[in-house]
Amino acid sequence: MSRHPDAPRPDEPAEGSGGSAAAPVPVSEPDEGLSVHPLVVRLVEWRKAKGWTQERTAEHLDIPLNTLRGYECGNRNPGGGNTEKILALVGLPKGRKR
Repeated sequence: MSRHPDAPRPDEPAEGSGGSAAAPVPVSEPDEGLSVHPLVVRLVEWRKAKGWTQERTAEHLDIPLNTLRGYECGNRNPGGGNTEKILALVGLPKGRKR
């Protein structure tokens, strides 16, 4: 399995480590009966591989932190514009238009 080009190498510290950064906020588990959108699952995997916090990811996506947290815990699903932002951030091609 290949490593994402932006993912930290196993022999390198994660980007942003070693500073006096704020402690990462734990990712909430999806609420009972809710499922996390497959693209968000991919985003969380990508985010963790890069060592990014939810805060940094939300900043790069230009979305409110609470929106990202809602996606990650299954309370919300990304809409068209935010879907495009997530696809671009994680390096996935845009879906075909119908």
